[in-house]
Amino acid sequence: MKKETGKSGVTLRFVVMMVLCAALGGAGGALVASLGHRLPELAGELNQALASLGLWWFLPGFAVLAAGTVYYLRGKALLPQAEADDAAFQEADRRLCLALILSNAGMVWVFVAIGISIQALWANQQAMWLGSQLLQVGSLAEAVLLVVLLVAQLVWIMALQALTIGATKAIHPEKRGSVFDTKFQRDWYQSCDEAERQQIGQCSYFTFRLMNVLFPAAMVILILLATINLAQPGWVLLVGGLWMAQLVGYQGMAYHLDHGKKRKRP
Repeated sequence: MKKETGKSGVTLRFVVMMVLCAALGGAGGALVASLGHRLPELAGELNQALASLGLWWFLPGFAVLAAGTVYYLRGKALLPQAEADDAAFQEADRRLCLALILSNAGMVWVFVAIGISIQALWANQQAMWLGSQLLQVGSLAEAVLLVVLLVAQLVWIMALQALTIGATKAIHPEKRGSVFDTKFQRDWYQSCDEAERQQIGQCSYFTFRLMNVLFPAAMVILILLATINLAQPGWVLLVGGLWMAQLVGYQGMAYHLDHGKKRKRP
């Protein structure tokens, strides 16, 4: 059994962590103060550079989905052998898992692409009001192409997820649920055995710990930017609200599972 760290060791580690955080915060504040006069200009240039790519932001999403499709096809090719060959079963399951991961990543990227592309189109729309008829036609064409790319990517994502889940059910016949059903996650979880549920819990805990590092880091950055009016209150509220939703959701469910059951006891 792993020996528990002594109280003195825990206290020392906490103090060192606080000192490091204070040092990093001070260094970040000094950097922001020294570059404060240029940061608005640099932020404007960065935003302009990001928006200038426009519809090209959809390209990485298609690349991710293409990779996911390759993994799906390679996993599906092993299905006839998976029933009799344990090595083929494991490899097919691994490839299908990667296909599902990539399809989920593609779904997230859709929102990134549509958000930045709309910002670029809005900038073009503002220029169009003062521009020529040719600019108006070009802006309309970009808007139509944006919708086409969005629909194409969403259809590809849903098709890839449905096909991957279907192939997964072929080697795991006990699995239930359809990606087109709003209760898919619940149905899939209920069809998992105890070992799989324990694995889901471990993955959820890892994600919880990861986000408890990323959220404070994002808040510190926003606070530093807010001191020079580069971060609007809405951004601080959004990130803080998401962080609070994660903490309250996690701990609230733990409270419900613990004390909610105790109240039902006779």
